[in-house]
Amino acid sequence: MFVWSKLSSAKWGDAWEERFGGNPHFSLVITSVPGRPTIRVELYAEKEKPLLAVQRD
Repeated sequence: MFVWSKLSSAKWGDAWEERFGGNPHFSLVITSVPGRPTIRVELYAEKEKPLLAVQRD
């Protein structure tokens, strides 16, 4: 299992869901902490190659 993660402003949560939510290569997890203006976006994948492509973008 491979993981890609990024901290992002909470206002971009919908954009992350649109970009990766329907992708069959990833499992998307968005975590928010109450009282904090940021979210953590995590992508989980069985293979490393799709996550490396995300990292390059």
